[in-house]
Amino acid sequence: MKKCNLISNDECSLSISNDEIYLLRYVKPSYIINGDCSDAVLQLRDDRSPPEEYLSFHRGDGNNINSRIQNVISILNGKKFNYSKNGGFLHINTLEIEDNVNKPRKLVEVKVENDPHYGIYFCSNSPVDILEAKTTLLIISQFELIPKASCS
Repeated sequence: MKKCNLISNDECSLSISNDEIYLLRYVKPSYIINGDCSDAVLQLRDDRSPPEEYLSFHRGDGNNINSRIQNVISILNGKKFNYSKNGGFLHINTLEIEDNVNKPRKLVEVKVENDPHYGIYFCSNSPVDILEAKTTLLIISQFELIPKASCS
């Protein structure tokens, strides 16, 4: 079992805001199975130095999922992030996280890392809590392949 970051209960009681913020996470092609993303997209990577403490997302601005994807692609291009045209994006909003993942108990915390970069932290090291959080995040999220016209 991979060790997950535990943040204090005080930290987990904080919310970023009551506003709906759309978050997108790049999904590499090896995490896409039959046109949908696998649960591996929400796995903290402990092979990093130091190991990951949170799931990395970017705020996507726009009126719909496609415009938010375009917005995040432009952010990633500005960071010279290498992404594959065969990848995709996991798309979720913070109000759905609060309403579905964090009730009846808080399982994740969304924090601004360096706007527009956000982190989703697990509030427990319990494998059952982490599995419940990841499963619920996948259920309430949308997955979209990168539109071919978006890739340069």
